[in-house]
Amino acid sequence: MKNSFLSLPEFQKIPVAGWFMWVLLLLGSMLLFQFAGIWALSLHLGIPFTQLQANPDLLQQLPAEAVLLALFAGFVPIILAGNLLWKPWSGLPSRALNTGNRPFKFKAFGLALLLSMAIIALADSLYVAGGGQIEWQGNTSAFLRFLPFALLLFPFQTLFEEWVFRGFLMRGIHRIFNSPLPALLGSSLFFALLHMGNSEVSEFGPGYMLLYYLGQALVMGALVLLFDGLELAWAYHLANNWYVSLLVTLPGSSLRTPALFLSQPPEPLKMLLLGSSISLVLALSLIIAFRASNWERLWKSTESSDEKEGF
Repeated sequence: MKNSFLSLPEFQKIPVAGWFMWVLLLLGSMLLFQFAGIWALSLHLGIPFTQLQANPDLLQQLPAEAVLLALFAGFVPIILAGNLLWKPWSGLPSRALNTGNRPFKFKAFGLALLLSMAIIALADSLYVAGGGQIEWQGNTSAFLRFLPFALLLFPFQTLFEEWVFRGFLMRGIHRIFNSPLPALLGSSLFFALLHMGNSEVSEFGPGYMLLYYLGQALVMGALVLLFDGLELAWAYHLANNWYVSLLVTLPGSSLRTPALFLSQPPEPLKMLLLGSSISLVLALSLIIAFRASNWERLWKSTESSDEKEGF
């Protein structure tokens, strides 16, 4: 039986260029909406648009919910429009975009989200027990203003990235090589390179952050291949973004938020090792909890029909 997320027979009717066209369309739409959001924010605050554009640090001084709305609100119409356009473009139901030929497993998504948040919180608790510093920020009023915007917009933002890197780019590369491994490696490298514009790169160093982003992308891509859908990768992605924006944030984060706590990270090498260890433990926990059984999905396009399915 083929991995339907990558190898649904109907996907063969879609031109290879079509998958990459969607990647460019989604990324272009994101840039247009973010341009419009910053322009609207400049009008609302009476700050010249060129001043905001030329000085990104100025955005960090504005209310976090206003910046989040300006940068992330566009993901909502993009996701809604993508769902509407997918069926007439591909001739397939919308579920094929997220899971191939089966329904989306909302219960698995919710459980994976809770498990991911719990493991990240446990890792931070162990970090503090080992002498690490995590400080209470104490700005509860700003946190409560920011909270509803983060709860609403981060699911759309993370699903957007899952579509770009795993939903379309991974499938496009798979059409070229007819193998999951180049698709996993290529989409993960592209994910890492596009995140190199984040402010964390200047804070912790480009080499360390490239490896960190690449590792995160490989984990999410592997979850997609092992479980034949976006559920666990999206849950992993969303849990990470909610956690670092609402609960424990870092100095130099690309999106400054009034999170409840501020972590003082160790030196870059130790941070890379710590972050990689947490990602590995989290991925293995999801793999064990949801019973991944066919590791050949990571490098082969087919699997034996008599093998037990996990998930």
